[in-house]
Amino acid sequence: MIATVASGLRVVCTVAAGVRQVAAASLQKAYYRDYSEVTRANRAKALRFEKCEVLRQNRRNPELERKARRKELSVPLDAVQKEWEQFEGPKHLQTIGNHFHIYQDVFGSEFRPRTFFTVRYGDRQVMRGNILNAAETLDPPQVTLPPAPKDDTLWTLVLSNPDGNLINNHAELLHWMVANIGSDGVASGNVIVPYLPPVPPRGSGFHRMVFALYRHTQPLDPTQLKKKGGDDWIKERTFSSQDFQAKNTGVQPWSFCFYQTQWDASVHQTYMNTLEYPEPVYELEKELTLRQMKQQEIKQQRQLKFKA
Repeated sequence: MIATVASGLRVVCTVAAGVRQVAAASLQKAYYRDYSEVTRANRAKALRFEKCEVLRQNRRNPELERKARRKELSVPLDAVQKEWEQFEGPKHLQTIGNHFHIYQDVFGSEFRPRTFFTVRYGDRQVMRGNILNAAETLDPPQVTLPPAPKDDTLWTLVLSNPDGNLINNHAELLHWMVANIGSDGVASGNVIVPYLPPVPPRGSGFHRMVFALYRHTQPLDPTQLKKKGGDDWIKERTFSSQDFQAKNTGVQPWSFCFYQTQWDASVHQTYMNTLEYPEPVYELEKELTLRQMKQQEIKQQRQLKFKA
């Protein structure tokens, strides 16, 4: 009798475990299929199931416990980074984009980034708001695009500065634009606007340099994208990401990354040698003392008498 009851309990436990595994598998399948189509509650359940399963397997592994106790356990950081970028990373990038007003000042509306792409200036990688010196970004970066979700995918890469337009506070300054990028990388695309290093004026603080990646299936017309400004480089590079998306309805924002930079000596060289344009300088007005104010008043009175 006891053996029969024990056998029955084992069967019940086995069935319950099977039900839990099926539920976890179904939730995880939905979670991994399309992150945006699953509700937040289901995602939380899937993560809890996955975490419990991993902990259960780790507790049953005496070799893992022994290595951890002896400080011999190593964690595969590359695998952890890859998994984070695939599942939790887009949510974190979206939070950072809201914090730095990237959606508000660049895209105009919020979206969930689909994946990550790599932008490097030498050994410095553009992350999510890290600080790079302007002198480190004089040459075009190396860009590694994500795997295309479909064979007919084309990419358009835009580098803009929402803080750097000198004539329109509601527009961006376009630093680089490459359209119709295929599977062979950025070199296979059409260069709409050549690369321009950051030119934040002295005294204007940190500027956000945003790399925006757009996906589309139909090639864009380069002649329609190029803006003619004549000799005025500011008008030629005045850009609006929101207008770009509105005029090209098949273009879908896919991901972004950005860095922050401020003025250094290389900016002066860019203005002088590349743009051949007088460098703007922003300074705070100094408060005058009473003596300086009186001296200035006397000087103005003397100028008026001299003109009379």
